[in-house]
Amino acid sequence: LAEAFWDEGANIYLVDRSREKLEGIVSSLPPRPEQHADFLALDLSATSSPAALVRSLNEQGFSPDVVIHHLGGPLGVKSSLSSYESWQKVLWLNVFFASELNRLLVEDLKKKEWARIVHISSVSANNLRGSGPYGCAKALLNACTCTLGRELAETNVVVSAVLPGAIHS
Repeated sequence: LAEAFWDEGANIYLVDRSREKLEGIVSSLPPRPEQHADFLALDLSATSSPAALVRSLNEQGFSPDVVIHHLGGPLGVKSSLSSYESWQKVLWLNVFFASELNRLLVEDLKKKEWARIVHISSVSANNLRGSGPYGCAKALLNACTCTLGRELAETNVVVSAVLPGAIHS
């Protein structure tokens, strides 16, 4: 995604827990003096991370037009009989991180000529195969995407979800 947006002329700001991964992506982009690529290595499992990300964006003077939430996963939690803490961990990283970041960014996004919020969900939300907690979390993400999209329908912010099949990362 970063390469595709870069090729379209976008400035990009990447977030991941792995500094090495982020450095590799940014260093692989062809240099373009009119574009800017930056990143933030951040533990996304911490409930303070959405606010930390917004602080970093503000410090950099970076105001996104497109926010892509490409995060989550089953996190090793497979059973629907898993503990509350395990469910909470899966729900945080698959749904609530994005929801909180959206809440923190939406007022600035609404001031733009156009803006997009894209959630990367999963077909697991529809067929509920594999990890129960993961499938349930992605189903909730889809519902949150739909309701947020309705709330923002009168603005220039379009909210959508993409539901890819299984991928190897």
